[in-house]
Order: sequence, then C-alpha cells, then structure tokens
Amino acid sequence: MPAQHGCRSRSRELFALTTIGLLTVAVACSIAPSAKGLPVIEAPTSQKHDVTQLTESMFVDQSSFPDIPGSKFVRAISGNRVDIQVSPSECSPLVVGYNTPQSGYAGVVGAGGMDIHLTTTSDPPDMQTLLNNCGTVTGSGPAIPLVTWHIKPIDVAGVPSWAGAVDMDGNAAVFGTYRGVFIKSNSGLDRETDAVQVFNDQVAKLAAV
Repeated sequence: MPAQHGCRSRSRELFALTTIGLLTVAVACSIAPSAKGLPVIEAPTSQKHDVTQLTESMFVDQSSFPDIPGSKFVRAISGNRVDIQVSPSECSPLVVGYNTPQSGYAGVVGAGGMDIHLTTTSDPPDMQTLLNNCGTVTGSGPAIPLVTWHIKPIDVAGVPSWAGAVDMDGNAAVFGTYRGVFIKSNSGLDRETDAVQVFNDQVAKLAAV
C-alpha cells in the first residue's frame, strides 16, 4: 500500500474514532491582512448564550446532505475520547478534537459519505493558528503509534470570513466556532461545496436554538 494512501486511511480512522465539530452563522466581521497573507478572523457574535449541552435536535438533518446512493444517515451524541498526543498541540482541535462527552456528529455513511461534528468548548481554538501553523501535524497514542496529517488552507466559495477550510490529506474540512460550539464539516475534496453547505446549514440550526 502506498504511504500516502495509508496515511489517508489512518486519517479517516481518526475521524471515525474522534468526534469533532464546529459551525457558525454568517455575520458581519472585519478582516485585515496577516503576516502570512491570510485574513485576521474575528469570531462571530450572537446575542444568545453559548451552548453547553448538545442534543440530537441541534444537528442538521438528512436533508442538509447530498443524496449519495447506498448511504445511510446517522446522528448521535457520542462523546469524544482523545488519547492521542498531538504536535503542535495547538492543532489538536482540528485533527482529533476535544476530550469531552459533549460531542456528537451527523452524516451519511457509505462510499463518498460525509459528516459534521459538533463539540462544546469554553476554550475555542484560534483560527489563525489552525490555518497558519498546522501544515504538518503528528500524533501518537496507544491505538495509533504514529499518524501524520498534511494540512493546507483552501479557498472554497461560501465559507464565512470568520471560518476556515483546509485540505487534510485529500479530505476537505470546513470549521469554525459559534455559540461555544466547535463545528467541523468533513468531506472528500470532490464534495467540498457540499461540506460548506452542511456547515452553513448547521450554523443556522444553532442560531435558531
């Protein structure tokens, strides 16, 4: 098996083992150039309190996902157990998520499937750090001796200016934090626009809670 394919498989296993999530609602925000050419991203604002307890009703439903033949819709509050040491550690929210029972997912399972993960957090990640400083990330733990992620920002239409999108070893991830919830929408690069649509639908869902 080629090394790249093996890395990609381990990355998909990690996505299945860890529940990550994050989304946000489109709001006005100011941006300015950063030292590395990416915009400085301001967090979206909401008049509502942060979400501290997830329920399945807070997740998008099947209608937000594309119709993929042979796929099955799933949704659950599963919790997220992280026993992987990540370097750089500040990239952990993007690659393995937070260690918390307040985490869950919704998605379509099957060939070409995709999903979205939500996790409540009082310590949201810095978006500039995730976009600028997480090009090569490594992780190791009892179940996975070593895994390496290769991450680069991508420009996808429809991503809110306060959110971000990256290519993670051939998978697209759209992510951001809204109302204390880290949202991460995952798909193949051939469905990146679908990942954005699911992300934005999820933000709207959280805004209405």
